[in-house]
Amino acid sequence: MRIYPIYPMAVAQRMIEAHGGTTEELFKRCNITPEEYSNPNTLLTAQQTNESINICKDYSEKSRLISVQFLKHMHFSDLGALGMAMINSENMRQAFNTLLKFQAIYAPTFYIVENKYKAASTFVIQNEVSIGSNNHTVLEIVVGIFSLIHELIQFNGQPIKASLQHTKPTDFHEGDFAGLEITWQANNNQVTISHELMDKKMVGRNPANYTLFENILTEQLKKISDQTPYTRGVESCIQGLIKAGSTVSLEEVSRSVNISSRTLNRRLAHEQTTFQELYTQRRLNHAAQLLKTTKMPIKQISSAAGYSAQASFYKAFKGFFKCSPDQYRNQP
Repeated sequence: MRIYPIYPMAVAQRMIEAHGGTTEELFKRCNITPEEYSNPNTLLTAQQTNESINICKDYSEKSRLISVQFLKHMHFSDLGALGMAMINSENMRQAFNTLLKFQAIYAPTFYIVENKYKAASTFVIQNEVSIGSNNHTVLEIVVGIFSLIHELIQFNGQPIKASLQHTKPTDFHEGDFAGLEITWQANNNQVTISHELMDKKMVGRNPANYTLFENILTEQLKKISDQTPYTRGVESCIQGLIKAGSTVSLEEVSRSVNISSRTLNRRLAHEQTTFQELYTQRRLNHAAQLLKTTKMPIKQISSAAGYSAQASFYKAFKGFFKCSPDQYRNQP
């Protein structure tokens, strides 16, 4: 099942070429044909997305965060329509409204939720799926994007406060993310920006360019939504039921999307997946998140993920993540 945008692979290609590699290596390692790669409508599997980030690691300088170098190649080579719309926004508020509206296009493994308070907004960054240790790199990329936008408004009076759940890397340099105050080993991944900073004008923006790229993004988002509408709807419904502690079943999800179970099965098959595949992915990703963010006993996590037998949970988890729940929890 192909569900993720091709953008991370495009950055991996630029990193390979910048260091003397060839696109043939990209095609072989990511198991993709040149024809698929050249098609802007191609969507990637989680494994292909994961391998794209591994390529970025292999071709990066070891003394710097992978995410910083990923952003460098993205920023100086091709920001894409989303980046161009953001830098041509009126102010940071419009830039981040654009990011939130179109994040599904360039945000394959996470989603951002904004919480507004009296003096500031907090953007909480949550993993949508797990891609193992590469989750840290992806989250750092997201935080780095906030730094890039901060640079564009050329306002140094207020830093942006960011927090990341993982430990501070040994290769982290204070200048990697300009204008950010990062707290490591925090309770969650988030960025806090004052409303004063949100209202600051972008320097050198072009309103006509914003309209142009917003139209491109709208069309891109429509194509993604059109390709797997039932898959995405079922995933969202399953996730909501799991978090609510409710029973997850094909019948319950069918009622939620207002079609019969038989019709839903047929439409998921047309999108090259099944209800059981989606349920397995969601429940195991939910378990993985609990392992990393809580101290809940594994037996309790197994139950929260909908497994009545702990042995079945261990078997399914190891088959999906290639390690046991205990090993996953203890990974740095």
